[in-house]
Amino acid sequence: MADIGGDAISAENRLDVPDSGIVHATAVDWRGRGALILGPSGSGKSTLALWLMAWGARLVSDDGVMLRRDGTAMGDTTGDKRGETGGDSGGDNCEDKAENGFLPGGKDDGRIVMTAPGSIAGRIEARGLGLLAAKAAAESVLVLVVDLSRAEPDRLPPQRRIVVLGQRYPLVLGAGNDHLAPALLQMLRCGRVA
Repeated sequence: MADIGGDAISAENRLDVPDSGIVHATAVDWRGRGALILGPSGSGKSTLALWLMAWGARLVSDDGVMLRRDGTAMGDTTGDKRGETGGDSGGDNCEDKAENGFLPGGKDDGRIVMTAPGSIAGRIEARGLGLLAAKAAAESVLVLVVDLSRAEPDRLPPQRRIVVLGQRYPLVLGAGNDHLAPALLQMLRCGRVA
């Protein structure tokens, strides 16, 4: 697995996915909606995932995420695992709205599903502590990508996008952002409106 962040993301914001389908990244799930966290070693991928898990998200995979196309069309929630894979709803009425603005642009070849390679499933690295066990989601549908190698220069940024396996997804530039974890969780719950 090559380090992600810089080299694996092209100038056109396109994630280069190797033939194995496994990228050096971390992924978390909130009720069937997944965030793929990219960045070089030591950038805070596992730390961000641990914060999100502390607030109800579930680990999908740490340090390696398998990406695959699912034949289910985007927006089709048949077989969706919402309600099985996150914390309590906490009155998040926005979660009931279809996909909450997360439909990727481009051709509709189906969803991108994230899973853990078998050897690392249910484990997350905590620097200074070691490998920790985690109750993990078996899979999650990719809805947004976080890049911890780049800082967001704008207070209210444009809606950035990244292409993953031919689909366009929201891209959050997260390096040095102290409030990233709670903001991402809210984005996973309810999407972004502007």
